[in-house]
Amino acid sequence: MIYTNDFFATGSTYPNDSLVQLVDSYTNENVNFKKVTLWHDGTAMNPTKADGIIYRQKDSDYYADVDWLANRTVYVKRFGAVGDGITNDAPAIRRMISFLPQKDFIVVFENAKYMQGDGSFTERYKLGQDPKTGLPIYIGDEEGNANIGPELFFSFTDKSDFTIYGNGALIKAHPNNPPIINMRGFEFIRCKNFKVENLNYDGSKNDRKPDGADPNVYNNQSGFKVSSSQKYELTDCRSDNCCMDGFFISSDELFAEIKTNNWNEGGILRNCHADNNYRQGCSIVNSKRFKVIGGSYTNTGKTYGTSPEAGIDVEEGFLSDFGRGSTDTVIDGVLFEDNNNAGLSLHLGTRGANVTNCVFKNNLLFTAPDPDALSSNNTIYNNNFYDSYAELRGGGEHFYGNRFHLSPQYPFHLQIISKQPHFKNRKCRETLVYDNYIEREAGTGPIGQVAGSLTIGEYKDGVKVFNNTFINLASKDNFLFIYGPQDRTLEFYDNTFHSTEAFLTNSPINNLIYTNIESLYKNAYNNKIEIPGMPPMVSTVKKAQADKLMRSFHLADISKDKFVDITFDNLASAFEARDLYLKVTTKGYWYDMDSTLVKEEIISVSDVKPISYTGTLDDFKKLPVSTGIYTKNNKATLTFAQSSSDSANQKWTMDVVIEVLGNYTDDFPVNISTPYDTNSQPMIINLPISKSLSQADSSAADINTLRNDFNSLLLKLKNAGVMQN
Repeated sequence: MIYTNDFFATGSTYPNDSLVQLVDSYTNENVNFKKVTLWHDGTAMNPTKADGIIYRQKDSDYYADVDWLANRTVYVKRFGAVGDGITNDAPAIRRMISFLPQKDFIVVFENAKYMQGDGSFTERYKLGQDPKTGLPIYIGDEEGNANIGPELFFSFTDKSDFTIYGNGALIKAHPNNPPIINMRGFEFIRCKNFKVENLNYDGSKNDRKPDGADPNVYNNQSGFKVSSSQKYELTDCRSDNCCMDGFFISSDELFAEIKTNNWNEGGILRNCHADNNYRQGCSIVNSKRFKVIGGSYTNTGKTYGTSPEAGIDVEEGFLSDFGRGSTDTVIDGVLFEDNNNAGLSLHLGTRGANVTNCVFKNNLLFTAPDPDALSSNNTIYNNNFYDSYAELRGGGEHFYGNRFHLSPQYPFHLQIISKQPHFKNRKCRETLVYDNYIEREAGTGPIGQVAGSLTIGEYKDGVKVFNNTFINLASKDNFLFIYGPQDRTLEFYDNTFHSTEAFLTNSPINNLIYTNIESLYKNAYNNKIEIPGMPPMVSTVKKAQADKLMRSFHLADISKDKFVDITFDNLASAFEARDLYLKVTTKGYWYDMDSTLVKEEIISVSDVKPISYTGTLDDFKKLPVSTGIYTKNNKATLTFAQSSSDSANQKWTMDVVIEVLGNYTDDFPVNISTPYDTNSQPMIINLPISKSLSQADSSAADINTLRNDFNSLLLKLKNAGVMQN
């Protein structure tokens, strides 16, 4: 039995046979060596190419490991790694990496625990203060240098066509290592066509205690970093307790002094896991077509950390010379749980992402706004959320088929807030939120009042929210809050809000409201508000039978002395305006008494006053009454006010339905004013003919005028198709 170090020792007397069988001095495994004259790249051997492990020199002869020659495979322990969890194995692993050719090789880690460092270097970065946030940030050593301490990281640079088999091996940072960039984990820089399997890294965060935020180069402290690489896969790898990110996927521009158009592209994290990392579970920055399939990203920043503290954050590092953000990212079948901030953030510049089959537990899903509408067009579907919520702020999201499971007291919200117009720069598509199911458990006993809301705001052009179900959403506050311009752009239909009897018993309603303003909607219909005490939702224009169009709206909480204008703006049809008729049905009531009554008006847009009213004088004293239709600011306007009030009733409510009579089939825009103080138009109330005792008898001229007016009305109704001969 001859050991390798003995055979190749200076002055060795063993014969220089062409093929020798030896025992490796580090692993005690049988190895075979064969005489060679060429190195692995085909160049002639010389003393500088004899690395002492795979290629060795004996006298004037050179030998190579037969396994390497046959399979191009290297084993970490052959380079002196012990794997006992105590010995510093970083030099041995780095020695192995320094041997590797630029392409076509296999690396094998034996299943063991490899210690990274010995804890002898303990100098930490100095801390400064971020002028914007006031948070502590790293500023380097006394001279501001980031590159301090021995290099213990494992860098594969400009290599291709290789595989690393981890076999469950764990590389663990020494607990006394300071949190500095030279003591990061693995990195793959500008590599192509490679795979890493079942290799694990532990950054010992809780012992090393990182304490600064992450400007520029200092966030380069990840367990696994892949930069500007193409066509690669990390499978069944773990990266836990890192002093910045578990996994960091990026392009060279983030750290390179010379910027090149070198995208990170076509990578996969498959069934990988990141837990309890300081800054992020995984960052995906300036990358194309990156996929995260399966795995879990949990507890980021949970013990302590620095922002953003997300499970996965997909974003851009900054405005890039060669492009912005990450495109066409896929997140499929991933678990996000108990991260200190979002489970998943689709941040600045992220567009075209697909998020599906994921599970969110106690974690937010967040899409961020972007000034150039580039955080857009992300599709999020068929995910399950447990005590989690979602904020859609990028624009162009397609959010559908998701299910939210809420515990009785969880403060849920779903936000749809677009900070820029849809279709901006032809980049942002419409936002669709549909077929989602949100249900809160009713509880088994009293749970107090619970808040929960659907919020839609800012730019609503291109936003469609439909066929969603909300069960036991809230018992207090505003469960449907819509804000921003009342520009009739939102489409909202076939949605259901329902509270079960058990929920109402355990969480009685207290000051529950919702936004119910007709002028917000382009299209609103078939929405069900199945909550006691809540009025029906307004509905807007839609085709009715016989090609008739209808609008309805609800105005609430109007002070007794205020006026409201309904303006018919830019009416157009195939008929002249004098042939266009509207039927306005008004229902009004006081807040403090049950006095709901109904009246109708048939109005010609060409007239300056209503043609007729139905009802009695007592009715009109308790109902909103129009001042007539007239031209105001060059628009046909109908003004309403409460016709009778008393000291006990200070506010009133009005429901209005407007129906187009005849064959008018175009849309008709209706604008609703906010209540205002002073109306310059006289109140016109035309009652059914009933002569009072003090009224003089009508003259023949009066009767003739009335007959002519009535015949004119009949003719207009016939011409409009409302009446037949």
